Order: sequence, then structure tokens, then C-alpha cells
Amino acid sequence: MIKKTYCSILLMLVHLTAFCTQEKKIIGFLVGKNQEVFIPTAVHTLSLCADSIIFYDNQSTDNSISVLKNLAQTYPLQVIENTNDMPIDEIYNQLLQEGRKKQGTHFFLLYAHEMLTADYVVSGQLKKTIYNLKQGESLYLPIISVENNYLCYHEQLGGNEIEKTNFLGCAFADVQNAFYENNGDENRVPANINGMQWCWQDEQENGVMICYDYLFKYYVLQACAYKIKNDTEKVYFTNNKIKEIYQSMTKEALQKKHIPFCWFAGYMDFFNAKRFLKADQQMDQTIMQLCQTYGIDFFITIDMWEYAWSFFDFLPLRQDTEMKSQYKQDLFIHSYLFKNKQNGFFVDIGAHDGIKWSNSYFFEKQKGWSGLCIEPIYNAYQELVQNRNAICINACAGKENGQADFFNVHGDPDQLSGLVETYHPLHKKRMEYETSQTHSSFTVEKVPVYTLKSLFEKYNITYVDYLSLDTEGSEMAILEGIDFNQVYIKAMTIENMYFGSLLEDFMKLKGFRKVARLFNCDDVYINMKK
Repeated sequence: MIKKTYCSILLMLVHLTAFCTQEKKIIGFLVGKNQEVFIPTAVHTLSLCADSIIFYDNQSTDNSISVLKNLAQTYPLQVIENTNDMPIDEIYNQLLQEGRKKQGTHFFLLYAHEMLTADYVVSGQLKKTIYNLKQGESLYLPIISVENNYLCYHEQLGGNEIEKTNFLGCAFADVQNAFYENNGDENRVPANINGMQWCWQDEQENGVMICYDYLFKYYVLQACAYKIKNDTEKVYFTNNKIKEIYQSMTKEALQKKHIPFCWFAGYMDFFNAKRFLKADQQMDQTIMQLCQTYGIDFFITIDMWEYAWSFFDFLPLRQDTEMKSQYKQDLFIHSYLFKNKQNGFFVDIGAHDGIKWSNSYFFEKQKGWSGLCIEPIYNAYQELVQNRNAICINACAGKENGQADFFNVHGDPDQLSGLVETYHPLHKKRMEYETSQTHSSFTVEKVPVYTLKSLFEKYNITYVDYLSLDTEGSEMAILEGIDFNQVYIKAMTIENMYFGSLLEDFMKLKGFRKVARLFNCDDVYINMKK
């Protein structure tokens, strides 16, 4: 009897030890509403930090449901449909219970847009959720479009008491009105934002401030995700000292301690922020002043902001010249690679009408460059010929010469047009959604396709200063149609929405190094071969 009891106790200890030493799982919770265009980005971001993802599907469309089904084939994604249009606080409670069933450390994420309003915060529901967190659970909450920024106020969440919880912090959008007085005035000054300081500092732990363009809220999630997955080299910093401090913050500290993150969108278009920072050399001094004034311990910039800060040195240039790029590609290429270069040569693939969002217009019109423009949409091509002096070709670039089927989008979103064969399924969903929203349409047409190798041979092109590649999914195929032994290309900007690291791996084999990613859209490469 004693032996049997001893064995039972020993067996229980073995099971208990196994349970206690079991690696805790991080679960990402995502709440969506008619946002199928952004769902893939959100799910991918969550996958960086979460072992599994629960998507609470709130009032989704047929398109978003289709997108979710496709994503579930690639990501550890579970979808819960909300057929009763459940209120947000009940959704949160349900997600909380779902997470607790899984016996893990819970990393809660909310993708809200209009769903989470100030009423939810003021009513105490968010506070209740935070204070109900149990030991071993944590909550990170990015809040999108919170009306009047009520969440910023210290007292709404219990003052200093919140620092005793496992609440990791918040990210905020649309707070420019809270940050500035005299909104809209070029000389507006920072307002009294003491109510926000709880997000920026902690008496016991170092606070972290992450600042970037308001359109790319997912960077704030990615920063936290990379840290938790100890992939810190993927996060960019303004200087090495800040990087060293950030790297010293351990995964355990992020999961267990109150280390708040804050995102604010006080700039909107940062190129109009002359009042804030007038020149590159003032950056460190300005940041130090902000940190001292508002109790910010660290100032971390993510990805494009590493470059955006130094762009302020070129504000007069941006305002006084004809720069047309959608994501400042022309400014970056000019400022960092070709600032004083006259009479260079460009190749613009997907040139459209030669003006709208053109990456090459500035170089032709202001710097006297010549070049080659390729555009398959006939109506846009006709305008291109009128607007530009470069060689203009009405065709697609591709991997092989011939003909191919082409999605020709008619109307406002025509720049979503692309080759059928290389059109990503998620991009097709986006195109279908945008055409439906703008009452546009699309047709499938045959278009001629030429490799860049054949075009470079035809026009005797052996040296290209800057190649711009934006073709809605066929970028890799076009690159494969280049003989890099035949032509030297110094710099490229390449739209990379779906290739991920495959593009960088390919470019490395060709002797290029990735130096920047602009606005989570375009990768910038420079040729390392002399």
C-alpha cells in the first residue's frame, strides 16, 4: 500500500514537473471588421510573435471570409464568427476565456478601427479587462482610431496602479490633435500631454517610445514581435547607443514587466513638419529635448524613420521641386545616392502616365536624366508619351519575350493592373475589392511582353543609374529576365508586397545589398560590384 501510494505521488510529481516546465505559448487575438485588405498584414504580423492566432470575425464581408480561409492554410489561424454582432467587451471576455483554456502566456492583440471607441474605455470595460489579468498572462493592446484619445489619460486606467499589472502597453493612432495645439497652423507647438506620460515612462523600468508614420501601425506590432522572438536585428534605430539599450531588454522583461510602448501620429505627412525639425544635424538635440520635456527614456525609430529623420535636411528640395513618388522613392534615391548627379540614366517599369506617383519624373525634369519607360496600359501609355521625353514602350516586361494575359483595371485604381500569371491571389482580392468600392471594372487582355535583356540589347543600354520596378506582382519574373553580366545597374527600388526574403536572396546572388525598406512597400538595393 505504501509502495503504491509512493508511486502515485511520484507519478503526480512527474506530471506536475512536465506541466511547469512546458514552454508557454503566446496566443494572438485579432478582431476584424470589413478590413480584408489589411487582414493579411495583420495576420502575418501576429505570426511573428504568436504561436497561434484566433481571429474574431466581426461583421466581415464575403471577401474577408475568403481571405481568412486562404490565410488559414498558411498560418496557425482559428476563425470565430460573430453572428450576433457581439459588443466589444463581450468579445474581449470571450477571447480571454478562450486563451485561458490553453494554459499559456497570452499575448492579446486587438485590431479595431471603428470598433473600439472612447465609450468602451471610459465605461471601465478596458480597465476591468486589464485588472482581471491573471498571473502569467499579459496584454499588449494596439488601439486604432480612438476618439478624442481618452485612452491616453492616466486616470482612466487607474493611475499608477496599472503599473502593478501585466499590461505591456498601448499604441495610439490619430493623436495629432492631442499632441499639438493650434492644429493646422505651421507654427503649432506641442500641447500639454501630461496625461499621456504613463505610456512613455515607468519609475522602475525604462519606457520605450516608438514613432513612425501613422499609416503603418503594424510596425509597432512588429517591433514588439521581433523582440519577443529575439529577432532584434530586424528593428532599426536612430543610433547604436539606443540599439544597445533596447537589446539589453530581455524577452522575459517584455513579457513580465510593465514596459510600455507608445505610438503617436503627430506628423501625418512628416515632410510638412518643418516646424519640428529643420535640418538633419539638429536631430539628436531635438530628440534629447523631447525626451527631457516629456519624460521619454528612449526614442526608437522603426525602419523608414531611420531615414525619414535625415530627410528633413531636404525639406526645401521636397517643397520646391517636382518629386512625384508615392512613397518618397525619388527623394531617397536622390538624397542618398545621386544628390549631385546630372544627366544620369533611369529605367522606369510600370511608368503609368509618367507623372502620377512617378519615381523617375524628378530625375528627367530636374536633373536632365534620360531613360526608358515601360507601360502596358494603352491609355496611360498615350499620356506617358505626351508627358515625358524618355523612350516609351507600350508593353510589359517579363521573364520571356512573347504575349501574356493582363489584368487591365479601368478607372481610378488602374495602377493595380498586372500580369495574370504573376498576380498574387491576395492582390487579386484587393483589386476586386477596390474596383467594387470605386465602381470600376477590369478586363483580361493580351499584351506584348519583352525581357529587359532584349530591350537593353535593342537600345544599347549597358549602364543604368536607377531602375524603378513596380508591376503588381511580376517583379521577380522581370528580374529573372535581366542579364546582369550585360548591364550594370547601380540602384533599384522594387515593390515587394509578397516575395518576402526571396527577393533579397535573389538580389544578393546578383551582387546587390538591401539598404532600406520604404513605407513597408518598396525595397531599396544598391549594387556592391564596382
